[in-house]
Amino acid sequence: MVTPPIMPETSRRTAELGTENAFVVLAEVNELARQGKNIISFCIGQPDFHTPVNIQDAAVKAIREGRHGYTPSAGIAELRAAAAQDLGRLRGLAIDPEHVVIGAGAKPFIAYTILCTTDYGIGDEVIYPNPGFPIYESQILAHGAVPVPLYLGQFASIASLPGMYERAIISDGASKTWAMTGWRIGYASNPILAPQFVRWVTNTDSCASHISQWAALEALSGPQEEPRKMRESFLARRDLIVGLLNRVPGVSCKLPGEGQHIRFSYAASNRAIEEGVARMADFIRTNSR
Repeated sequence: MVTPPIMPETSRRTAELGTENAFVVLAEVNELARQGKNIISFCIGQPDFHTPVNIQDAAVKAIREGRHGYTPSAGIAELRAAAAQDLGRLRGLAIDPEHVVIGAGAKPFIAYTILCTTDYGIGDEVIYPNPGFPIYESQILAHGAVPVPLYLGQFASIASLPGMYERAIISDGASKTWAMTGWRIGYASNPILAPQFVRWVTNTDSCASHISQWAALEALSGPQEEPRKMRESFLARRDLIVGLLNRVPGVSCKLPGEGQHIRFSYAASNRAIEEGVARMADFIRTNSR
């Protein structure tokens, strides 16, 4: 009899690593769809719009012009400047492009920030917004810090408060505003940690996609009519799904707030929202006691 080899154990950090449940459910949804099931998915915050054509054209142009190689780990200078202007405009700040770093999405900067400011297992606390991105808590725990939720009301950037920009990390990305989830472009700014972020990018991704960076530059600096239309559509969809859910017997839906909540992504067509909520209502009626 052959004794099977003993598999090495993974680290405790990996074993306890959380996840983003939207991606877990997405995998299940895709498998059910592969089996031929008729699925309406509210699980993933992915716009059902195509990336605007001018941004697609900028990526094609970058390919044709041979922009295929590595970039500096901090990102191309043109995109850093555009990102600095965008981040500052939204928050009433003057941001130096040298204090902006480009990454493969905004998510890596959550990890980089924790790695730069805490040490493993000594009780460092990290304050994060709740309700908010589930990866905040997952990354805090994975890197041995203590998560401390901060329950919110309306949006306000802490970086815009006097003396707080130097003590805050601003991060954003192109994914949702310009329907660029798969392009994987994000950026972060902090005058003290920017050089440390660059070192982490060098150690992990080397640099963000060269082609995607030029596409993101066009997204930030080009026409904004398409993202404006998408935003208006998302607001209408939010009102639609909240209204429909409130018509379901036994269901009360408010705008997100403190406490327990269920995620419904309304990055889906109006028809999908209407049919999806109708299916849920039928299920509730059938199974209510």
